[in-house]
Amino acid sequence: MRLLFTVLSLFVLPLIAQEKDAEPAPKAKPDAPKQGQVYTKEYQMLVFEAMRSFQVHDYKAALALADKADTFLPPTALTLNVRGAVAIEMRQFEEGLKYCQQALKLDPRFFPARFNICEIPFLQGKYAEARRLWQFLYENYRTDYPGFTNDDGMPELLIYRIVIAYLLEKDLVHAKDWLEKIPFPSVTPAYQYAHAAFEREQGNMAKWEEWLKSAAFIWPDSKRTNFVDVLVQLKWLKDENAGAGEKK
Repeated sequence: MRLLFTVLSLFVLPLIAQEKDAEPAPKAKPDAPKQGQVYTKEYQMLVFEAMRSFQVHDYKAALALADKADTFLPPTALTLNVRGAVAIEMRQFEEGLKYCQQALKLDPRFFPARFNICEIPFLQGKYAEARRLWQFLYENYRTDYPGFTNDDGMPELLIYRIVIAYLLEKDLVHAKDWLEKIPFPSVTPAYQYAHAAFEREQGNMAKWEEWLKSAAFIWPDSKRTNFVDVLVQLKWLKDENAGAGEKK
């Protein structure tokens, strides 16, 4: 599973896209940037390339790019999260937690690090614990991120992961309750993939396939990655063909 590291592309890059007029990176390292500070173009590109390397499972390259970014600035929440995501993916959970906590020390509201911390118990099979962490993020999202609305997609992503967790807990009643919280039309593929997962867990494999095909028809690959990855990790989908489900 690639984790939900690509959540950076939805949540972080729009914030630093304003760098069009940023000055070139200084030769000497400045102090670590504070929350909301604009990064340079060079720094942004290094982080973006690190993200892309992570997405194709080239963790060595991702870490090397994070190292290079750290020559422009002291470690930031962005590069610390790269390291945390890689460690978690490698099942080095304590190290991954450490990096994510360091990221949050620099920026307590840094969503990707908060989300990745929720991933740790999920990958350990502690689904109820992971679900409670995602529920906490969801319930406090409007307060913690007052500048954002559902249009940014994060609330839908959180609901989706809560639904998946409830399904893995074999709690179809609460899974259905949370499924109904996803608006239609949605701004992400959460609606289609949550319905697909719900039907699969009830043994309705034909409907599972129908919802997967619907998601693949409506949404581009770049939008579907965050939702497909968990299904691949659970072996409900084949990595090489995210449009077709695996039978139980």
